[in-house]
Amino acid sequence: MAAGTRLSAAAVSALASVGLGSVPVAARARVAVVSTGAELRDAGESLAPGAIPDSNGLLLAGLVSEHGADCVSVARSGDSAEELAAVLRRAAAGADLIVTSGGVSAGAFDPLTMLAHADQREGAPVHLDFVKVAMQPGKPQGHGWVRADDGRRVPIICLPGNPVSVLVSFTTIVTPALARLADVDSSLPDLPGRPTLTARAAAAWRTPPGRRQHVPVRFTEPPTEPAAGSGADAGDRI
Repeated sequence: MAAGTRLSAAAVSALASVGLGSVPVAARARVAVVSTGAELRDAGESLAPGAIPDSNGLLLAGLVSEHGADCVSVARSGDSAEELAAVLRRAAAGADLIVTSGGVSAGAFDPLTMLAHADQREGAPVHLDFVKVAMQPGKPQGHGWVRADDGRRVPIICLPGNPVSVLVSFTTIVTPALARLADVDSSLPDLPGRPTLTARAAAAWRTPPGRRQHVPVRFTEPPTEPAAGSGADAGDRI
């Protein structure tokens, strides 16, 4: 088996069948998830006005596991730069990558934006840059590093807060990063049984010029033609 081969059940069985009891492997990437926003609450918790469930924390933790990495922590931060910096430093302690959601827009009070401008000195514990990616959803993105207590610079990827943007951004940006950390080919399918399909769109939509658009879809059966003599008129919907 070539270096970079993912050890599926079939691969482990094949190795055992030729007499191997152990092989050198690359450890799974350790990922820390951080959701930002003082309005976030646990799923199922009663919500006061202005509060929302933290669905992104669950989404990112699940996606990390689905893509073969270990989610080592899930944390939340309020809206101050000081609190966010402390949460990120704790997250970096046992992680190879930090993924955050929310707070990457251009607003002056977005926590990651405030943190990026709070301390630009040499040796600052957190370094962040923000970019605009030509895609929809997921245009605002951030990246940088957090200095762990052991001196490591742990990379950080900062995703928008909208849950659909999080899903799209993870697939297009975080997944290749996890593949690089695991030293595998990111062009290979992560899970078996997911072929590429071509389908006809049942409804039209507009794509902003200059941006790649990612659209959630639902597969349905093609509409059936009305039976002869059914009385359907031109313009009726099926």
